[in-house]
Amino acid sequence: MGCFCNQGYDSEVVTVMEALADSARYRAYQLNKEDNNHVLTYDFQTNECRIAQIILNPPLDRYSVHINYPLIFTAGGIEKRTNNYSKALWSTSAGGEVLQMTEHKEMSVARANPFIVSLGGDAIYIIGGITKDEELCKVCEKFGIGDSGVHRLPPMSRGSDFIVGLDKSIYAFGIQGARNNIEVLDVAFESIGWTKIVIDDCPITNLDGFGVLGKGEIEKQILIFGGKKKEGTQSKAVFIFDRQLGTIKVANSTLPKQEEFLHPTTSGKQLGFAITKQFEVYKYEILNDHWIVQQTSIIKEKERKGLI
Repeated sequence: MGCFCNQGYDSEVVTVMEALADSARYRAYQLNKEDNNHVLTYDFQTNECRIAQIILNPPLDRYSVHINYPLIFTAGGIEKRTNNYSKALWSTSAGGEVLQMTEHKEMSVARANPFIVSLGGDAIYIIGGITKDEELCKVCEKFGIGDSGVHRLPPMSRGSDFIVGLDKSIYAFGIQGARNNIEVLDVAFESIGWTKIVIDDCPITNLDGFGVLGKGEIEKQILIFGGKKKEGTQSKAVFIFDRQLGTIKVANSTLPKQEEFLHPTTSGKQLGFAITKQFEVYKYEILNDHWIVQQTSIIKEKERKGLI
């Protein structure tokens, strides 16, 4: 994660892209479109929510947020006062009631809602997003966390609807809206660029805003689930993309309910996690091919912060 990056969302809660620690334990979200001054961090291990005030100077809309513990990053966005698109990458220590962000580095292209991917280690990848012309961006950049290194990597062939990092690879789904087009960047050979996969007989058609989730003990497969059908209703369908075979098939399991999802997490060895716009947590048990729905403490945390 039409583009899965806040474009046209009407929900109370708006995701702001990747927020993964190395353990896939943490995620961060803006609370809603009207309040970009607070972010919610969610710990999937403890099911604990925390709301923090975030301070950006200048204030921004449509920025992306990412946790690579112990740091939290924001990237890009649109300046509230001028409507100019930002190149800034900001950072500070994760945790605490107030996050005073300081400018970390600068992206080469100004954009809103870029995808931020962490594969562990001391680097993050900032990919895609929306340009000032409201077009999907193709740019891919690697930022060193502990140094000043910024590396411009080969771009995708076109803009992507949804990007996820698994293992040592980054997958771009729905290249320019085509559900059967996937591009892969192997970070061990990142200077070579992206490899294109075209799925024959792809069963996914007319589905917007789908999510993806790592599946399997060494994440050989990726679940593709949810999204909106052509007629506007939410889909319960689940599909499986086999990374080794380059195929997509219909899964045996379906979602328990018709739900809209925020940007989902990758999986651990036995469980995968996704979160809905109502902040229900969907846990996928890999061994049992089964979904469990779990409530979060978001309402209590909002009450504690005086936001409702």
